[in-house]
Amino acid sequence: MQNLFWFSSLWFILFISGLISWPATLILFGNLSDRGYSLSKIIGALFVGYLSFIFSTVKILPLNSIYLWFLPVIWGFVNLYIYLRYKPIKEFPLKQVLISEIIFITLYGFWTFIKAHTPEIYGIERFMDFGFIQLLGNSRFSPLEDIWMSGLHLNYYYFGHFVSYLLIFFSRVPSEVGFFLVGAALFGLIGSCVFRLAFDIFNYISRDSKTYLSYLAGFLSLYFVLFSGIFQTPFDLISGKDFFYADAARAIPGTITEPPLYSFMEADLHAHVWGLVIGTVVMFSIFNTWSNQETREPTVLFLGYAIGLAVMTNTWDSVTLGFLTGVVLMFLIFKDNLSFSRFILYFSIIIMVSFLISYPWLFFFESPTASISFVKIRSDLWQWFSFWGHFVLIYIIYFTIFIKNIRLVLKKELILVAIVLAAFILIGLTELIYVKDILDGGEWTRANTVFKVTSQTWLWLGFSSGPAIILSICGVKNNIGKIVTAIILLMFFLLTIFYPIKAINQVYLKGRELANLNSGLNWIQERYPDDYRAYEFLRNIRDDLPIDHKKKVILEAEGESYNDTSIFSTFLGWPTVAGWNIHEWTWRGDYNLIGTRGMEVREIYMGDSLEVTKALVKKYNIEFIVVGSVERNRYDQYLNEYKISKIAEEVFRSEGTSIYYIK
Repeated sequence: MQNLFWFSSLWFILFISGLISWPATLILFGNLSDRGYSLSKIIGALFVGYLSFIFSTVKILPLNSIYLWFLPVIWGFVNLYIYLRYKPIKEFPLKQVLISEIIFITLYGFWTFIKAHTPEIYGIERFMDFGFIQLLGNSRFSPLEDIWMSGLHLNYYYFGHFVSYLLIFFSRVPSEVGFFLVGAALFGLIGSCVFRLAFDIFNYISRDSKTYLSYLAGFLSLYFVLFSGIFQTPFDLISGKDFFYADAARAIPGTITEPPLYSFMEADLHAHVWGLVIGTVVMFSIFNTWSNQETREPTVLFLGYAIGLAVMTNTWDSVTLGFLTGVVLMFLIFKDNLSFSRFILYFSIIIMVSFLISYPWLFFFESPTASISFVKIRSDLWQWFSFWGHFVLIYIIYFTIFIKNIRLVLKKELILVAIVLAAFILIGLTELIYVKDILDGGEWTRANTVFKVTSQTWLWLGFSSGPAIILSICGVKNNIGKIVTAIILLMFFLLTIFYPIKAINQVYLKGRELANLNSGLNWIQERYPDDYRAYEFLRNIRDDLPIDHKKKVILEAEGESYNDTSIFSTFLGWPTVAGWNIHEWTWRGDYNLIGTRGMEVREIYMGDSLEVTKALVKKYNIEFIVVGSVERNRYDQYLNEYKISKIAEEVFRSEGTSIYYIK
């Protein structure tokens, strides 16, 4: 029952967000079949999130203040004015609104149910993502302090975490519960929006078709975006290879290739998952720009706003989404005889607005990437096909029929051509060039480039698949041809369904039972019981602190990323001197910064000099020092706890774990 209560709390906040944001959404997206209802939840969350970000950046409205409630109230009054002034709802689309809400609740509930079998905040990027959210709860203003490099600004795109924190704040659920519920909600939001967009694009292209075909197109797109696996899985099973869910993320050696389902299983609230949300908003805007000339100019401004949010959410996406937008605008030259000067004007406005929107974040951000270089080792054709093959075959069939019937095809259908073309151009470019980062020169040289491009292009190709499949079948003139085409396309569907069934079962269901969503930290209690008691001690101190002083600097062992270090800083939301070093190296592009701090942390724990230790403690304003399981294992017999006791008071002890407070 407790899980259901928390589930309902977040659903209610999103429902209200969508309801109060609907009038503003209608102004641009009122031509959609549900009059923009499916999109309004996202619009509301992003708009309130951006207002909060701006007000906290200019030091007007604290992040952990009850006054945050003023923002949704103000947004609600703005929408009330829009509704009373413009009366944007001419006819209430009850059926389509109910369908959108049912799809959202079903997907949200399904993914909550799946996650409730393994609600552990452990593994991959969960330390980082949860740490950001905890840090937001302790922070007064933006920009955020780096949780794993105290005293410096967090040099990472964290707007998605920012909105996640606000949803948790407003829904009043515990943060470890909200961490999984917000991820499940994103699953539902993306799915319901992809369904609606595919439904409407198919209707827009083929108005004479029967309604059930529109629904089929919508559900197919939903499947290919959120659930579809890859060809590699059935082929591996046929060859006798043991199934391992993570193989899909490494289908092409030396790269990271995550289907969205894998991301939702492992990445939860990571930047590229929130990037899918922004990508969905951009695709709605692109469709509106394409189909509705009356609102084209305002939609162009909104595209600039959405891509500006992409800069702050997952910076790479601003490039890929900007490229997609440019390709679609170029195709408008053929569809509506858009002048080249108008194309340049639109694209310039989008760039300018996106820069202005993201500037409050860009002002503090230093890009760690260096330059672009040429790929030396390209993908093996078969391995590449094992990942992208189902999309390739779907679009070969689609374009074959499209070209065959090109004289009969309306210009409206060019929007699918533009989206698919943009996706495959970007995928092709990853075989030619890559952006240099800390992985340059090794086996994983272009891994990050492929990863970021794959995340967005899968969304575009998956969304386009539903309309493309149904249009392909409808485009065949004779019944036998329709049946053959449908059977072939059905095979592609069946070959990709192995992965979601086996992966979800392997990761979450097999041998597991439903658990409370607030058991995300139980693994610490089981693995490090004394450390967990120390965490509870410090958490109680944090919760009793005045709202202006929730954030303290804590010292704990430095260490490699993806290890059990930085537990206290992560789960308390208190910055530490040096945390996960590979992450910091990635964020800043310079290992010396985190490397130097790592040596200073080791000096405090292992060095003999009392004066040097005092100077370092003062330098980093350290208030609490942890000597726990991780520290004892890492520093072993070299740990100089006696020295630490000379400069700090032991305020907690449980067996081998101590907490020292700086005198």
